[in-house]
Amino acid sequence: MEIFGSLERLIDDLYPYRWPLLGLFILGAFIVLRLILVSGLPGWLARHKLAATLVVVPLLAIVVPLSYYLLSPLWTRTSVFEESPLAISSGGAPQATVSLATPRSLGAATSTPVQSPTNPATSITPDASATPTLAGAMPTHSPSTNTPAPVATATAIPTSTPEPLPTSTPEPVAFEPRVVRSGTLTGADDFHFAEGTVLLIEVEPGRFVLRLEDVSVRNGPDLFVYLSPSSAGIVEGAVNLGELKATDGSFNYDVPVEYDIAQFQGVIIWCRAFAVLFGTALLS
Repeated sequence: MEIFGSLERLIDDLYPYRWPLLGLFILGAFIVLRLILVSGLPGWLARHKLAATLVVVPLLAIVVPLSYYLLSPLWTRTSVFEESPLAISSGGAPQATVSLATPRSLGAATSTPVQSPTNPATSITPDASATPTLAGAMPTHSPSTNTPAPVATATAIPTSTPEPLPTSTPEPVAFEPRVVRSGTLTGADDFHFAEGTVLLIEVEPGRFVLRLEDVSVRNGPDLFVYLSPSSAGIVEGAVNLGELKATDGSFNYDVPVEYDIAQFQGVIIWCRAFAVLFGTALLS
């Protein structure tokens, strides 16, 4: 199939001159048809129907399908629209917020002190033989009385301790998909046009999706999407992500987790059958 790739590259070089060449092709076809009629070939074929059938039928069986396979992409267009991982994430759970419980009123920190139990006052009756004392002085007891003076017992007044404020542990925030690399898709030449945006999206930690967004690509046979270490084309280490899903639209490709995305510098649209480059995008 390499010969068809060489033929297609020749068409690429001639594509800017397509309108003058179309006029020459129509003129050449008219001249060839005129020569066939003058040569008497139609009459010979009419006289030798069996020979004509053995030659023409196999020729048509080969030329017609091959022509359709090679030329139908020029007028065949397809469309695919898939949801973006970024749009899907916008409907996810919101980030967790920390809410504190409402504390009690400040008055709860200083509660009304509890009344201590009232002890009846202990009356001390001075002995008749006690020596009178000066005013305000403590009375003394007679040596004949061995009963000690009663001592008043102090009662501790309980105090209330403020309750600690309850705290809540914040929930972990869900991972939000994000664009880590992006680029603009351009065609390889005037004939192999390509346009749109490519996005390398991290949908989970360490898992990536390549998204082709609002793209329009020249149709062709056997087109595939590659992640390549070079934006110039297919080189060693390029990874085939799958067949081009459509010529127009927005769609996604899962990147195998075993590859390090840091090694990829470009996105390539490549005709695998004919080894022809259709479009490239530099990831930045």
